Amino acid sequence: IKTEDGKLDFVMNTTQASLNYFPTSLQNVAFPRTLSSIVDGSLGTTRTARPHPHVASMDTARSSPGSSTPELRLKMLKFNGYMERTDKAWRHFFIDLNTETDFNDPNMERIDIEKIHDKFREFPSGEGSLKELFEAGPSSAFFLVKFWVNLTMPNSDPKASDTFYGHDNKYESKEKLHIKVSTKACSFGKGVVEKLQTVSPVALDGRLIYDVEKSPLCEYMVSFIYKLKDLPDTKLMNNVLENFTVLQHVTDMETSETLLCVACVFEVSETSKSQYSIYRLVGNGAQ
Repeated sequence: IKTEDGKLDFVMNTTQASLNYFPTSLQNVAFPRTLSSIVDGSLGTTRTARPHPHVASMDTARSSPGSSTPELRLKMLKFNGYMERTDKAWRHFFIDLNTETDFNDPNMERIDIEKIHDKFREFPSGEGSLKELFEAGPSSAFFLVKFWVNLTMPNSDPKASDTFYGHDNKYESKEKLHIKVSTKACSFGKGVVEKLQTVSPVALDGRLIYDVEKSPLCEYMVSFIYKLKDLPDTKLMNNVLENFTVLQHVTDMETSETLLCVACVFEVSETSKSQYSIYRLVGNGAQ
């Protein structure tokens, strides 16, 4: 379906069986046992948090002094999800990556893709798994973002006409590109919903900016958020989120080359703010 501005914007749903993402048993659930200090990319500080199973069990390392990575052709500036009241100026962010962080930072912590690739292993669209995309390269375009999700929004009818659920994406490049953005929600490693968008740049203060604003969240995601919020405690919420991930894959429409690939994992925030940390994905045990 094409929107009025000509951007491709549609949702692909698989069978209802794939939507059964809430576990019926808590047996053999590996809950985190220790605290760790995790760098919070949104604040530029170190926060103490109960680690998410995706990240807590991974060995992270910083790049070696003097090491460098190829410059990204496309940089992410914004990625968020929110609800807002249409009758007043009020917005609640579930997640909010909004930064000028240099994704080419040589000191960014690294995580071996082998630790997470099974969380993004199968997609109905026929597109390769995260590991296959990584092997096709360029590997410098692959990142992991851990979000702490803010679920402290007030109770609301998810179908209320005065409430909008949406997300924004924003990118920057030095060269003019026409990009395709694929955003997939995954349950137990399998893609269940995919949204595709095409975006062309706008010149702004000498920069080429790709801006997608107020793109509606699909019914699947809105339902997931409220089912998650209705669970009785944080441990149950995090147990569900252990099996829920999002993969955003951005490609050059002319060449199909990967420009950026961001794998997202989630944990419930212990504060009333959404936070995040960014890691570079590497292969073959690279440090």
